[in-house]
Amino acid sequence: SVPRHTHGGEEYTVVLAGAFNDSDVVYDKGDFSEADPTVRHQPVATDDDVCYCLAVTNAPLKLLGPIGRLIDPLLRLRAQH
Repeated sequence: SVPRHTHGGEEYTVVLAGAFNDSDVVYDKGDFSEADPTVRHQPVATDDDVCYCLAVTNAPLKLLGPIGRLIDPLLRLRAQH
């Protein structure tokens, strides 16, 4: 799974292989998913197979939850270098 997060901008994801579940919706090979700053989610690969996706964002993700809030500043520092 991907850590629970929201977005600073838009995120576009296409499933290249396998499938993932996001908020009770299953995205299969060839499906597209779109998210914006109003979306808080945690995509999780299905148990069927390995899931490969290509995700494109125009702003950094914002990790949520106690651990996410600790890690998020570190990721932002790394992204600036």
